Amino acid sequence: MNSVAESRATSGLPRITVGQVLLAIAAVHSLVGMLGGLGLHPNIRFGGAPPLTAMWREGVVASVGADPWRVSVTWFLLWGVAFGLVGLLAHQIERTGLLLSRSFGAALGALCLVGVLLMPESGFWLGIVPVALIFRRAR
Repeated sequence: MNSVAESRATSGLPRITVGQVLLAIAAVHSLVGMLGGLGLHPNIRFGGAPPLTAMWREGVVASVGADPWRVSVTWFLLWGVAFGLVGLLAHQIERTGLLLSRSFGAALGALCLVGVLLMPESGFWLGIVPVALIFRRAR
């Protein structure tokens, strides 16, 4: 074998990993959070400066306070990073030739189900894709 592509093709590793799907979801989540936090999201309007702009002007450190928009944007961005870390770890596990466990798929599915029940108009629906891939590949 003289290439990584040939190695992957003969090793039976899937071309797209569940980890890569999770990384893509995390990236979209973070992008939406940045757009909203900067006041560039078309469906979000603020009375004053957008949260990230206001936080930057206040020096970032201890700038979230009790403002609900700042709290929301901060958690939105931190969740995107945390989910990206999970995606990176999942990708690395899959690239060793191991499959993600059904228990991981069940936990991710439960998290997404709770998210959909609490916020039906959200990106939690995207969780169907990685959960389905986990269960399909764990046969």
